[in-house]
Amino acid sequence: MDDFESLLPYFERELTQLRQEMLRFERANPAAAARLSMSAGQTDDPHVERMLQQAAWLNANAAQRIDDRYSDFTVPFIEMVFPAYLQAVPSCSIACVNVQGLFDGLTQTVTIPRGTELEHRPSLCRFTTAWDLTLAPLAITRAQFTPPTAAPTLSAGQLPDDTAGILSIEFASPGRDLTPESELVPRTLRVYLNADRPLAAALVDAILLHPPTAFVETDDSRRWQALERTPTCAVGFDREQALIGPLQCDPQPAMRLLIEYAAFPHKFRFIDIDFAALLRTAGPCNRLTVQPAHLASARRGPCGERFGSSTASPTERGPSTAVLHAHRQSIQGRCKTGRRQSRCDDLPGCSTG
Repeated sequence: MDDFESLLPYFERELTQLRQEMLRFERANPAAAARLSMSAGQTDDPHVERMLQQAAWLNANAAQRIDDRYSDFTVPFIEMVFPAYLQAVPSCSIACVNVQGLFDGLTQTVTIPRGTELEHRPSLCRFTTAWDLTLAPLAITRAQFTPPTAAPTLSAGQLPDDTAGILSIEFASPGRDLTPESELVPRTLRVYLNADRPLAAALVDAILLHPPTAFVETDDSRRWQALERTPTCAVGFDREQALIGPLQCDPQPAMRLLIEYAAFPHKFRFIDIDFAALLRTAGPCNRLTVQPAHLASARRGPCGERFGSSTASPTERGPSTAVLHAHRQSIQGRCKTGRRQSRCDDLPGCSTG
């Protein structure tokens, strides 16, 4: 088969696509189409027809070269059209901070600013924090998914009729009271959903997508107070929460999110809880429980089936943040033993949840 025969299918495909676009142009601009003698995807003007065929020929050549997968063509082509595809994404992980004993004698929270360098002592890996990390003497003491019958008697209309279950997350500060005026309590609490992939997806779905309302309870009092709005929001979508730097020629903001999700989906397992709003509604207490409702329409899906009516024991993790591997020198391909080097995610202590 000669070059022209191999190019013919590409040419016919491109020409068909251009004629379909011509039909759309006719419907959108009938007056201009009439001046160009366009009708039903065809044209009687030889100059327009020749331009159409020339464009199809050039596009067919480009499409054939892309399918040939020659890197000397595809790489420069991608660099010109979407350079973000080739931008390197650093190794990422989740860093957890042990705050036990940290707040003895302190009267306010501690903030680790974005870009702070962290060192992993057993190895040569260094990491930088992806966003500000607020440390506070708070712990999740209980996480539970219960049927709506477990709820106390509420005012009419507060709990939707099609509620399938309630997710309860209890917070406590060992040895301290939770008060709205306390500077040891953050206004916004960032929580990492440390779970396997199906359960993490179900938690994100239950906390962020489906709750029509949420309640707050103090000290197991069985007195649920309705919140004005759900106190949770997603993390990782704002520009200041980006893992990679500004993309070259970035016409589509979603491009960065797709790249980051493909490289490190754990980043999107964080949620922000408006803890100040919870305390304003609840008042001073020892333990505070936030309880978003879960609708029956979601219960019939995989999220409700994944929860069932089980109780999840809280994990012994402190405040967490996404971190990026800080490259200070070129990475060697192999160790002295001849084996490939391990990724930072595989090293002890560099947990990815």
